[in-house]
Amino acid sequence: MPTADAVRLARVERDESWLAIRHDATAGRPDPFNTLDGYEVLLRAADELIDHRVEGVDLLAQQKRIEIERLRLDQALGLARKARGDAVAHRQADEKAWRELWADTGLAGEIDAPELMLAWLGRKDKILEAIDARRVIDAERNRARAIF
Repeated sequence: MPTADAVRLARVERDESWLAIRHDATAGRPDPFNTLDGYEVLLRAADELIDHRVEGVDLLAQQKRIEIERLRLDQALGLARKARGDAVAHRQADEKAWRELWADTGLAGEIDAPELMLAWLGRKDKILEAIDARRVIDAERNRARAIF
């Protein structure tokens, strides 16, 4: 399929050639029967038809590209929705399994959610640090008592 630029270039070459033929045919004199002028009118009308056809083909090609892209995006969206659904189902199954692990500990409901467990672990670490600090203080106090 010729491009619009290729059509324009062909027209420039044709028009240059035609002007030379017209000049030679009339030797610079006016065309008394307007046959050359009439031909040029018909030529321009044919050019306009070609221009409209090329523009139409370009629009159809663009529409096709857009449709293909839309189909690709629809498919990608479908895959993304499926992946999200799978991830949600997987997370729900993991959360259920987590709660089942904690069911027999007596702590179920208090720290059975992973987020609660993280908070609990943070509190536990602070408590252990406080216990260690208390041991250091007690040891220092006992050494001080032993000296005095």
